[in-house]
Amino acid sequence: MRGPKRASKIRKLFNLSKDDDVRKYRLVTPLTLQRKRARIADKKKRVAYINLAKKRSRLSSAKPSVSI
Repeated sequence: MRGPKRASKIRKLFNLSKDDDVRKYRLVTPLTLQRKRARIADKKKRVAYINLAKKRSRLSSAKPSVSI
């Protein structure tokens, strides 16, 4: 079962006060968050590579070709 990630939403779900430790009540496990972070990192790598490839092609087409 998935649960809320934000502290305020967890407090609302379990009727907690401000003094209660929200981390004890969360339903999203640290492993799930770790997998999500890994997926986001992979996506950032792909996007960065695509942008770099575009930049390289743009720079190579802008350079005048030198023939001897």
